[in-house]
Amino acid sequence: MKKRLKFIIAGGKTGGHLFPGIAIAQAILRLEQESQILFVGTGAPFETKTLDNYGFKHKKIISSGIKGKGIFQKITALLQIPVSVLQAIKIIINFKPDMVIGVGGFSSGSVLLGAKLCGIKTAIHEQNSIAGITNRILSRVVDIIFTSFQNTKGFEHKKSTLHTGNPIRQSVNISKHLNRCQSNSGKTGTSEDQHKNIYCKKFTILVTGGSQGAKSINSAFVDAVTKINFINNTNFNRKVYSSKTSWQNPSFTSDPKNKEDFNGKGKYKEIEIEKQKNRNNCNENSLSCAVKGYHIIHQTGSLDEERIIKEYEKFFSSEMSETASERKTDNFHNKITAKAFFHDMPQIMAISDLVICRSGAGTLSEITALGKPSLLVPYPHAADDHQTFNALSLVNNEAAWMINDRELSPDDIIEKITLAYENPELMKNMSANALKLGHPHADETIAQICINVANDKKLLF
Repeated sequence: MKKRLKFIIAGGKTGGHLFPGIAIAQAILRLEQESQILFVGTGAPFETKTLDNYGFKHKKIISSGIKGKGIFQKITALLQIPVSVLQAIKIIINFKPDMVIGVGGFSSGSVLLGAKLCGIKTAIHEQNSIAGITNRILSRVVDIIFTSFQNTKGFEHKKSTLHTGNPIRQSVNISKHLNRCQSNSGKTGTSEDQHKNIYCKKFTILVTGGSQGAKSINSAFVDAVTKINFINNTNFNRKVYSSKTSWQNPSFTSDPKNKEDFNGKGKYKEIEIEKQKNRNNCNENSLSCAVKGYHIIHQTGSLDEERIIKEYEKFFSSEMSETASERKTDNFHNKITAKAFFHDMPQIMAISDLVICRSGAGTLSEITALGKPSLLVPYPHAADDHQTFNALSLVNNEAAWMINDRELSPDDIIEKITLAYENPELMKNMSANALKLGHPHADETIAQICINVANDKKLLF
């Protein structure tokens, strides 16, 4: 009789840790439908709500982070470790897993340590280009290390390391979204789907700072919209980076003389940008049809939603005369879709031409799996500045642009949108380079290895 496998997936608290765990769990169940999976985390509201939505059972332990905390909080967190390990051991004894998989976050440390004390096989997955402190510690004792990036820092000389990519949740998996413009013939039930015809015919810009939003990106982008006339395709001149040097320019500054790439060789030159008013003989699925119009999809985050929508409405009000006030609302909604959170972000990303976003590992996994050109603005307070290193993995492969958060300005955004808007061949190359970096099957790769290990099949490293 075939063995019914059991897995514990430990960690979470943020989507960057939790969603890869969900992706692995979904893939295990696709490959081994009789498997049982239990998530163990901190019991934070985000964790519990998300896991309930996906239908996974979960348990919680007491656990707190150490890095970036005050001395009192650090002492409290250290004192909690023995308690959380004992809680984890109790859960492990009751559930009897064949393998425990850590996906990062401080709660995964206690569960993985408990698993080792119980003699259970273990693995960890590191999402970022620089390993987090928990995974760096666990890498000394676990059986397998899965990484999202080829050269993840913190796991040097670890023979048990496998580069698999970052697993993507099933609802995000890619193939069904790639040709939606070609196959779309009408509206469907969701609010996102209701604009598919608009998206597929227009140059679509997706702006997102993640589930919580990013105020700096929100503000700079709205200011950019108010500075450039998207509505009337008039001719204008702008100074932009040439496509040859712009890949290498994450450190834009307000002074053109200081705009140099990492090698100090960046050259600033003026390019004539002439927007054509009519391009009737084009394939509507190509970026060259951008001149037909544009659409902005903006995930603002809950804290910034009201402010950003008011800014957009103010802009459109100023663009319209009083006699055209009846058309103002329709024009706004035909050009802007702004809300706090979109529940199927990958679907929206799939129909976007340019993505302006943070560079968390999960977002980059979706970008590369879909092959989307992007302007990346790393979160400046990420641990060990790992979002900058995440972004560089795309920038150095000519798959994305990057601007530092502190240097982000409306003018820089305008320059990149203009470059993307007028250069379909450049966008095609960026897309192809991003696809080369993607790992759309990372979930099943990791799941199959874990199933093999749980079934006592040996791995050759």
